[in-house]
Amino acid sequence: MDPSNQGDASGNEGNSAYSSWSNEEREVLLSLLVDATKRGWKDKNGSFNKRTVETLILPVLNQKCGCTKTHENYKSAMKWFRKRFDVVNEAFKIGSGFGINPSNGFLEAPEEVWTDYFKATSNKTHKWIRTTAFDDYDDICIIFGGKAATGKVTVDVSQNVTLRESMKISRGVVGNL
Repeated sequence: MDPSNQGDASGNEGNSAYSSWSNEEREVLLSLLVDATKRGWKDKNGSFNKRTVETLILPVLNQKCGCTKTHENYKSAMKWFRKRFDVVNEAFKIGSGFGINPSNGFLEAPEEVWTDYFKATSNKTHKWIRTTAFDDYDDICIIFGGKAATGKVTVDVSQNVTLRESMKISRGVVGNL
């Protein structure tokens, strides 16, 4: 999987409509989703319903980016964000030596941790995580309600704590939250 070329099909059988997402469109969508999460627009099950997406999120995205994204396009983007979220979380669960470098967004670990990760996953399709920046990971955690591992502590980033702040917490720079 090459995460930089995420696109989507409409999902309708026989329809060849395809709409790729530009970096700007993904960044705007992610920003809108973080804002919507903080505003409490999610359903009790933790997801955004179709009406919310179509009436409150997509019109802003389409206006800001000059695009015509639909709910089907949104679902495809959410799958892309979820894949990034799941792959990084899997790395954090398997190897305690993983962390996201706050200056460049790359997932980093000693070579032996990477070796153990790839042995444990037996998944060569995840090799791209070594060369992909995850500077959006804390925002993705907010929309999926995840946790970020810093190596010493786990911080619930859905509580609006960024990875940069969690790094400071783990070094004792920030006092008790």
